[in-house]
Formats: sequence, C-alpha cells, structure tokens
Amino acid sequence: MSTKLKIFLDMDGVIVDFVMPAMAMHNAEITGETAFPKGFGWDILGATNKIRKDRGFNKLSASQFWNALGYSFWANLRPYPLAFRLISRLETVGDVYFATSPTLSGACFAGKYDWVRHNLPHLKRKLIITADKTVLATANSILIDDRDRNVDDFIECGGQAILVPRPWNNYGPYPCNKHPYDVVLEKLRKLL
Repeated sequence: MSTKLKIFLDMDGVIVDFVMPAMAMHNAEITGETAFPKGFGWDILGATNKIRKDRGFNKLSASQFWNALGYSFWANLRPYPLAFRLISRLETVGDVYFATSPTLSGACFAGKYDWVRHNLPHLKRKLIITADKTVLATANSILIDDRDRNVDDFIECGGQAILVPRPWNNYGPYPCNKHPYDVVLEKLRKLL
C-alpha cells in the first residue's frame, strides 16, 4: 500500500474560474471577484439574482441557472492565472487528483473531463467527480477547496484540508494580502 501523499484539488473556484463566467452567462457579469455581492457566500444563484434584479432582469430559478451551463461552458472554463504552476508545485510533494462536484447534468461530467483531457492530459485518469469528497479523506490526504463545508467535513473525516481564499468563503477579508495560491502553498508547508 502506497503511503505517498494524495492531494485532491477542487476544480471550480480553485483551478478554473467558474463563478465569473456562470454569472456573466446570466446577465450578471461583475468586474472581478472583489465585486461578488457580499452576504451570499456559496449562494451563486442568489448573488446572480441580486445583480439581475438591480439591472431590471427577472429572477432565475435554480433549474434555469444550472441547465444553461452546458458542455461548452464546462469544457472551456479559463484556468486561473498560475493554476498550472500550482499544480506543478503540488506534484513535487504528492500524487495530485482532481476532486470536483458535479451538477446533475451529464454535460457537466463530459465538459469537466474534456477540460482536464485538453489542459492537463496527464491527469485525465485522476479525475474524481463526486459531491461527497469525504470518501477521499485519510490521514495521508489533503483536500484543497474553496468551499468551507467541504474543508471542514474533510478534516472531520480524518483528512487534512486547505481553504483557498475566495470572496464567497469564510477565509477572511477578501482580497487577502497574498495571492490565493501563495496561501495554499504556505499552509501546505505547515501540513507536511
């Protein structure tokens, strides 16, 4: 049995910019993450509907919001600047996998797979799509995620986890005084 460290990276909000394009697709574009409406946390639908309302658009239902995000949306998300460099650094300390949550659409599954296949082909067989990331938690695993609950649950189930600073989580004041990936690497050094 391998004792090599396993690093599970979330995709959306960690490696690829999901929030900005999803909001823009629904006439709720904002100029940078710092403009994400305060007080909505993980409620991207609520944040989108607030901006839509301010701009005179009708409220979207959850199905209207999520069903509009088809294969092309998922397959063509832009990586955050320095995302590939972060992955390269992480690969020097452990086995890197993607652990990403799906929507209920098969287009999401296929689009995410094709994104990895196109951008990071060496990781295409290391893509885990699950809404329950705790099944991956061990004493020898680290989750890097932007969702507070995922991080807390992973730790509670015996793994280690790092929260990536984003305006929709409880990391602290956003923007923080460091690049989000610098925060990740500092926390990783403390865990090793």
